[in-house]
Amino acid sequence: MAREVQARQARDGGDALPSVGEVVGGKYTIERLLAKGGMGAVFGARHVVTGKPVALKWLLSDLEHDSEASVRLIREAKTAARVSHSNVVDVYDVGEHRGSLFLVMEYLQGHTLSAHLAEHKQLPVHETLALLVPVMRGVAAAHREGVIHRDLKPSNIFLCVDPNTHEIVPRVLDFGISKVTEQLGDGDITTTRTGTLLGTPYYMSPEQLAGASTLDARADVYAIGVILYQTLSGSLPFRAQTVAGLAMQVATSEPPSLAQLRPELPAHVVEVVARAMARDAAQRYGSVDELRVALEAAARRERTPSHAALRSLLPWLALGIMLVAGGWMVWSRLTASRFTSPNAATPLQPTAATPAATRQGAVVVTTQPQTATAPGLRAAEASAPTPSEPRHTLDRTPPSAALSPTRASGPAPGPASRTTPLAPHRSRPEERRRASTLTPAASSTNPPAPRVSVDQFY
Repeated sequence: MAREVQARQARDGGDALPSVGEVVGGKYTIERLLAKGGMGAVFGARHVVTGKPVALKWLLSDLEHDSEASVRLIREAKTAARVSHSNVVDVYDVGEHRGSLFLVMEYLQGHTLSAHLAEHKQLPVHETLALLVPVMRGVAAAHREGVIHRDLKPSNIFLCVDPNTHEIVPRVLDFGISKVTEQLGDGDITTTRTGTLLGTPYYMSPEQLAGASTLDARADVYAIGVILYQTLSGSLPFRAQTVAGLAMQVATSEPPSLAQLRPELPAHVVEVVARAMARDAAQRYGSVDELRVALEAAARRERTPSHAALRSLLPWLALGIMLVAGGWMVWSRLTASRFTSPNAATPLQPTAATPAATRQGAVVVTTQPQTATAPGLRAAEASAPTPSEPRHTLDRTPPSAALSPTRASGPAPGPASRTTPLAPHRSRPEERRRASTLTPAASSTNPPAPRVSVDQFY
């Protein structure tokens, strides 16, 4: 094929690709070559009038005179135009220049999934879902329009960078070999000859490798399963030197299990990928939407603890409860021992009045037995009035007996003083009882005033 291309280029007078600065179709100025593959080349171009950047896909010179390739390129424009989705590349225009066909698409900034995998080898589950779930949504939108992609692979998944949010938005490229299962406006177009493989063999389903004439959405389900396998494991499920050898492996053998390649992968995710890559199309998911729902559900199940995981935690949970309960018991005992310690102060207990009690005016001093009560508390108890006593009433005791020791330093009242001080009220029986308990020391300290008879003045 290379010699035929070189001979044709020599016969036609050089390379058929447009040069930088050339205006293609009277609308688009070629700026640079972006990529070149087996089916065509992609240029970065700009609209002459609007100045909008676009990606221009050019049909290579060795396929220039191939009517089938030209029809496939036209069909790509029609099928892509029928699919309107945020995860599918937009096609703006299709035209012809110097006998070659070209396709005008939106200009994307970013890199392909294949370049991303070449740098990172394998990806974690959450990143894999973040990149491929939008791809599944875009492919499902194409399926609803009756379009089967048939060439899904990492190089046809472009990871665009949103210029506003700087987020990665996956986009599906290249519907050039898609099979239209419904008739287009000019009739059903059939361009695949018997025995001709369209697509990348490593991602083809067994029925596609066998050259089946009819394919449905399950062919794309298989391709997405292979992409999932490669993204999670870092390698392809099958490898061979020839297409025939690869087809034999796909038809007769099972790929290495993802659980063996990456044991840390969730078991439910491994099961979803294995079912998507089933050799029998009847055992696969019936649609890409069904595959997406199953994959998202498997990821959610792994984030939720299973019953087996909870059962494995029960012994540790019981041990933790026992430790907490034991610590609480020890703490409660230590706390109780602080209040029952011999060195601690004994709580105050109410005691009855003893004969040592002395009444001096409004202050009653009661002598209590020696206890472990603190001195400050004893003084407070001694000076506190009896709760049952009202605040003030007339005191019937002699004036001299009403003087308290704290007032002894002040001027003493005269012998004929008749003033009656206010004192806490006491009932008559209680007053008589308290008067009977006066000690000799108290009466000797403050002797009663001499009684004065009225007859002395007459």
